Amino acid sequence: MGDRKFHISPEQEVSLLKLVANGDETAFSTLLKVHWFHIYHYAVGFLKSPESAEEFTQDVFVRLWQNREKLADVKSFSDYLFIVSRNLLFTRLKKRVATGVPIEDLHLLETTLLPDQQFSAKELSEIIARAIGRLPPQQKTVFQYVYHDKFSYEEISEIMQISKRTVRFHRAAAIAYLRSYIHFEYNSEGKQP
Repeated sequence: MGDRKFHISPEQEVSLLKLVANGDETAFSTLLKVHWFHIYHYAVGFLKSPESAEEFTQDVFVRLWQNREKLADVKSFSDYLFIVSRNLLFTRLKKRVATGVPIEDLHLLETTLLPDQQFSAKELSEIIARAIGRLPPQQKTVFQYVYHDKFSYEEISEIMQISKRTVRFHRAAAIAYLRSYIHFEYNSEGKQP
């Protein structure tokens, strides 16, 4: 989990947010170190599962990265982070109610790229290859190490000289992108679930 003793000043945080808004992954990694534990602790309180809480926390930071351009205008990052976390948690809880799936089992639903949508193996393979080709370099490298080379997060961390948490973030971001890309491709072909 995150380092509970890692702190930055409000001025440093504002500077980091501006850097992150411009795509600086090192600055993002620092924000992750500062805030990871707080979000994880919040999630455990609701989800009652360390595994679900860790995945939820990763999803929060993936969402922050995907919307990073908004961070330059954020006045209170702690408040902003709480709102993003709360909204994502409500979405998960609504999904739980709608599907009848226990909170602890939601991660099983989310690990499937497109659970209800059927492509032929060849179509899906082509779409995934295109999507992987469009990933940012770090995400693409992590994705290939995890899924093609079957390296552990620790091995990838050593090879790429980044933290294991950053490896997990890049993997989660890659999966989120692949989900959205495949969903877009699926809908653009006029298929119905």
